[in-house]
Amino acid sequence: MTFKSLSFIVLATLLAIAISGTFPHSTYAVYNEMGCETGCAVAGAGFPFAFIIDYPGLSPVGSVSWLGLFEGLDKLNTQNLIFSALVWAGLAGVFVVIFNKLTSRLQSNEKT
Repeated sequence: MTFKSLSFIVLATLLAIAISGTFPHSTYAVYNEMGCETGCAVAGAGFPFAFIIDYPGLSPVGSVSWLGLFEGLDKLNTQNLIFSALVWAGLAGVFVVIFNKLTSRLQSNEKT
């Protein structure tokens, strides 16, 4: 894999993570100290796994954002962030492989 392909995968993954973290949706989170030991429905952001989670008691109810995460109002679920990044990197990698195969076929057809 070339440096150009690897750079594309990294940048596409970072961009997908940044964009998916801006769209809130409902998710479940476990907070032992909040009386939510079995899981409560809270706001979350991130796709395919919610990695920014609303933290009841600190953040306004039902709101979740990158700014709230940096201000300490929302919580980061590192495990879900890693899994989401792996999914996005895998999709970008598949795109790179397909793109490389198509461009090599086109180049070989032009030579003949």
